[in-house]
Amino acid sequence: MKDYKSWFTFANLPLTIVVLLITWSWMSALSVMIFG
Repeated sequence: MKDYKSWFTFANLPLTIVVLLITWSWMSALSVMIFG
């Protein structure tokens, strides 16, 4: 479990931010397609 948490360190922070941004943009696009 410690190795799993160490993956989300500051070294991988940019990658985590990119993944979150991609996920957020996909959710926004899906919301527009469903409710728009």
